[in-house]
Amino acid sequence: VDERDPADRDVAAEGVSDDGAGGRSRIGPGRREGEDGQEPRGAHTPTTIPPVRDNFPPMKLVSFGEPGLEMPGVVQGEKVLDLCMADSSLPPSLRAILEEDLLARIRALLAAAPADCWVEAARVRFGPPIPDPRNIICLGLNYRDHAEEMKMEMPKSPLLFSKAAGAIAGAYDPIPLGTASKTVDIEAELAVVIGKACKGLSESDAPGAIAGYTILNDVSGRDLQFGDKQWYRGKSQDGYAPFGPFLATPDAIPAPHALRN
Repeated sequence: VDERDPADRDVAAEGVSDDGAGGRSRIGPGRREGEDGQEPRGAHTPTTIPPVRDNFPPMKLVSFGEPGLEMPGVVQGEKVLDLCMADSSLPPSLRAILEEDLLARIRALLAAAPADCWVEAARVRFGPPIPDPRNIICLGLNYRDHAEEMKMEMPKSPLLFSKAAGAIAGAYDPIPLGTASKTVDIEAELAVVIGKACKGLSESDAPGAIAGYTILNDVSGRDLQFGDKQWYRGKSQDGYAPFGPFLATPDAIPAPHALRN
């Protein structure tokens, strides 16, 4: 449970280990808009936490378009619905759509949107589902097998660290190695997107604050991480937090702790 007092949405990467021995996922080459010479798409000019709503069929929510110009969409099969083209009154960001609790409207659009509001998924760049998270809070040593493997005791309280929000990137964007670190490492993590401002929630209320789940690649400069004696710089270089490509709504993953790769 996120017991901070955020004004906006956070991305919390669960299961981030501190030594590179956790699960890893190689980032593949991305697809870019307009590669076929056609015009790119995607660059168009509370205090009470509700319970999980099980009447919404699962959705794959995305932000697509060039970096900094991502627009909200929904993936269905091999196509992406451009939400703002289908309904110009919608906010132009997925974060704002979630904050304003507009998923019911999004669901209705899937059945009613005109054909010209859909674009081939192969033609677009998928950015991070939430391009502008306030925080990325990570949890280290959060499963017993890994702690035993490293001959470390399980923490008595959560071992938290953060990555800079500016480190985010699309799931298929290249990771810039740069010159800051000579030992770049990658780890695949489950990310939980917190969709409501919340604090001090009970365990039973906590699921109502979750907007959805996605995958985050926890990229680390290990020499910086261990040389600095704290992890922020080694975890926060440009492009060190690719995530996505889509955000699965909670009903798509009813048992996130039972996921297996």
